[in-house]
Amino acid sequence: MKKNIIINISLLLALGSCETFLTEEPKSLLAPENFPASAEDGNLMLGGMMSTLDGYYDRAFFLSVEIPSDQSEAKYASGDRYDMDHFTYTTGNQYFRSVWEEAYKIIGEANLMTSAMSDDDSWAQPYIAAARFYRAFQYFHLTRLWGQVPLRIDPVSTFDQAKDASKASEQEVYEQILADLSYAEEHLPVAWESGSDDGRPTQGAAKALLAKVYLTMAGWPLKQTDKFQLAVNKANEVISMGHYTLLEDFSEVFLIRNQNSSEHIWSVQYSDPSSGGTMMTVQSRPSGGGIKEGGWYFWNTSEAFMNTFNEQDERKSGTFLTELVEEINGETIITPFVDFGGGNELSARPCMKKWQDYGEGRGFTDNSRRTGLNFPVFRFSEIYLILAEAENEANGPTQKALDAVNKVRSRAGLEDLTGLGQTELREAIRDEWSFELAHEGKRRFNLVRWELFDQVMANDPNGSTNYKPYMKLLPIPQNEADLSGLAQNEGY
Repeated sequence: MKKNIIINISLLLALGSCETFLTEEPKSLLAPENFPASAEDGNLMLGGMMSTLDGYYDRAFFLSVEIPSDQSEAKYASGDRYDMDHFTYTTGNQYFRSVWEEAYKIIGEANLMTSAMSDDDSWAQPYIAAARFYRAFQYFHLTRLWGQVPLRIDPVSTFDQAKDASKASEQEVYEQILADLSYAEEHLPVAWESGSDDGRPTQGAAKALLAKVYLTMAGWPLKQTDKFQLAVNKANEVISMGHYTLLEDFSEVFLIRNQNSSEHIWSVQYSDPSSGGTMMTVQSRPSGGGIKEGGWYFWNTSEAFMNTFNEQDERKSGTFLTELVEEINGETIITPFVDFGGGNELSARPCMKKWQDYGEGRGFTDNSRRTGLNFPVFRFSEIYLILAEAENEANGPTQKALDAVNKVRSRAGLEDLTGLGQTELREAIRDEWSFELAHEGKRRFNLVRWELFDQVMANDPNGSTNYKPYMKLLPIPQNEADLSGLAQNEGY
């Protein structure tokens, strides 16, 4: 069942140079009738979606979900990043617009891919599954950030289709997410044929995302508490696969050499910096007049958040960069965080150490300060936290819930939790979400589904002055509203 396919420029370029492609008697020709026809073609199309995701995570998504919360800050006195941190953002914010546009771009590519392949072809099923995983993943982001959004599951071929102004309810969006992920977990491989993690979604990634979706549906706004047990079941399935483990040392998790380890269920991949790489490291690295290995310092964390960590918690030193140690002309130079930013008071804060590895044997100033550091979307420790939270909510403070959260605490060098009631365990598990997954794009979503976002932001030093409850949802990008006629979200 093949339909007309629009081949984008990047896909054509991937096939080779013009000189090679435009031969007198081409060996093959891309056309709706013969493309895609094999797993090789499927990989080519899947690579396009993965490439779009690379740019999406490099800045806009991280800014949109980390900065408008309480554990990360933007180092600016004005502009879009300042606005996100202080809840003075507008419908024209470039980063919100970028997340919206890139999400729908990936959805469009997924729709094209699913319509171009036949489920009757066994080679195609994993690629259809991968496309549906990506589509579900993007709708999961969109509905959590914007609430009701346009739901498109077919390729758009006319302008009238593109400007459809209808919105689907959150329930309808989640139903589509569950349908896509059900197919994905059935047809994705445990590992792709290469035998290595190359960023393509796997069965484990689909199960992990399903567990997180169920957990989210149990919270605000749907509050479908029966989903807690489904989250328990799906988290148990991930654990029972026997495919994932926790690394022994938390500080080793975010090193480039370990970024596709057994702990990493699914990560956005970045290539060698000489051929692209990510800017995550340079954007969160300290700046200052004498800092040789410094960066742009777009964002940082806070001393107040750092001080909430137990001094015995081994994750503290792996989460916060409080000094930069450098060898300059044979001399060891130590720059403490109070001097990050060259004495600028907006910058005198610790950095996010999880994004600080620039690799072994390569100077940070090489390759325009880009690195090959991946962005971990799902780590195995999150599965234990999903299991602990959902089990506690569904069945009370069971030993099963305690065992799951203690798996995470034990790796951090902390004592096991024992003898807690349901409310006490709920609070302890929520704390573990913060300590374990700080600066990994989880906090804002957690606060919203726990119905704590209003309370926390009302007490946030940066956001409290301007925050209003309607800001749990972002404004529809103005250019999208203008082109399609989409109704703006309340309050904007």
